[in-house]
Amino acid sequence: MLIATAEAMARRWSLSAEVGRKLAHVWCGLLAAALPFFLSFPAIALLSVAFVPFMVSSRQFQLFPVIHSAERSTYGEVYFPIGVLLVALLVPHRNEYVFGVLVLAIADAAANIFGRRYGRRSYKILSAHKTYAGSATFLFSTIGLGMLVMSALGEVTAITAFAVTAAAAIVTIEEGLLGGGMDNVVLPVTAAAILEMMT
Repeated sequence: MLIATAEAMARRWSLSAEVGRKLAHVWCGLLAAALPFFLSFPAIALLSVAFVPFMVSSRQFQLFPVIHSAERSTYGEVYFPIGVLLVALLVPHRNEYVFGVLVLAIADAAANIFGRRYGRRSYKILSAHKTYAGSATFLFSTIGLGMLVMSALGEVTAITAFAVTAAAAIVTIEEGLLGGGMDNVVLPVTAAAILEMMT
């Protein structure tokens, strides 16, 4: 429903393919982040597994052309549920899971949008082409999300603040290295795992 709605809104308001993709990205990420409050982690993993072939088929048959279109070659929409799956399997703890998935849902989208709009200077490492503005947005968004999650759960301490900042710095470096949508797989797991190890 969320993907179909994002598709319809992109068509109705003539949004660019990239904005339509990020709209669906954020909505689906917010829903995924809320799942531990309603489902077990094995159930989340199973749901994520089921979503992968759905997205592959959707891409193959262009069921949602706006969502699958992009100015660059990427399989991010296919990698997205894989990232959620890995967090559910490898870091099955609610606080860390929520943080990791929100990094995927919001920080990544914010970096893309601000980087494209305000990024005047860019850099390229391996296959990734990023902007300094986008990377800065990702860093501060990740720190903000981490503090918001820990504050909402009543666990803000000097240790958790340091852990969130360290996780943000590491995943920002990763985000700058990864292209082609692979950040959707790696970033949420890394963010969740670092928070778990340091708190």
